[in-house]
Amino acid sequence: MCRIRNRYRAEKADRTLSTCRAVAFRRCRQRFVSVASLWEIAIKTRLGKLQPGLPLETGLTILPVDVPHVITAANPEPEARYPCDRLLLAQCKVEGLQLATVDRLLVGHPLALRL
Repeated sequence: MCRIRNRYRAEKADRTLSTCRAVAFRRCRQRFVSVASLWEIAIKTRLGKLQPGLPLETGLTILPVDVPHVITAANPEPEARYPCDRLLLAQCKVEGLQLATVDRLLVGHPLALRL
């Protein structure tokens, strides 16, 4: 999974995506991107915080948001206050994944993979 935080400017977001892709392709046989992340990227693109047309790498599996993801708490409780962050961590817990992130509030979480 890959995550872009809204405090990064568009050029940093490009670099974050590239780094995330590189790590995912090197370390994982299967790579996932959450529908929640795609939704957040679409919102940030509309708001002008990201450049439109960032390519979605082939070989990524789209991870839908399902009921178990919504009702699962990501323990320990993350410092992140954003519901989308909590949802992504819950998806990781349910699916046995790690969240690839540079977010300082998330990198210490056991379900996070620091980039």
